[in-house]
Amino acid sequence: MYSNGDRTDYKKRVDWFTIALYLLLVVAGWFAICGASYDFDMSRLFAFGSRPMMQLLWIGLAVVIGFMVLLIETDIFESLAPVFYVAMLGLLALTIFIAPDIKGSHSWLVIGPLRLQPAEFAKVTTALFLAWKLSQSDFVLRGMKSYAYAFGIIFIPVLLILMQNETGSALVYVAFFLALYREGLTGIFLGIAFCAVLFF
Repeated sequence: MYSNGDRTDYKKRVDWFTIALYLLLVVAGWFAICGASYDFDMSRLFAFGSRPMMQLLWIGLAVVIGFMVLLIETDIFESLAPVFYVAMLGLLALTIFIAPDIKGSHSWLVIGPLRLQPAEFAKVTTALFLAWKLSQSDFVLRGMKSYAYAFGIIFIPVLLILMQNETGSALVYVAFFLALYREGLTGIFLGIAFCAVLFF
């Protein structure tokens, strides 16, 4: 149970503005899926098993899981971040060998009627572990040693995902460098990356 002071502090820690933006993007994405799957027969569009309906079920499940995550103490995520990260690396490596070939990619685990892509979950564990490392009092993002450590956290899952022939998911991890830049990464790396994109 929370005292009044603890309850107030808890409410302050929840970023409702970001949650509202996230839900808005999810709703917009669902309407985009409906538009891409549009059929003049509306009953087929919303039939169980159709793409919009399946996405709606996943959205509902995500909202429930998100609510449950908000109820969990943040200390758990901080203390277990390295465990989550290492476990997800193991799952990414395992996926390379056991995932079926789906359109040339070995990135989807098929469990009965469910298809799960570990690369999506790895984004969360990578973000958690990177944030955990950057928050350590003895870690300062300055110098080649600290850069190599931070880059390693990002690039190890990227390499495993590339081995699954899932380049699209791997490219998303580039966004982590924006977080590193905010934490003190020199702009030289971003400049080099921008020039490389421009050149190629």
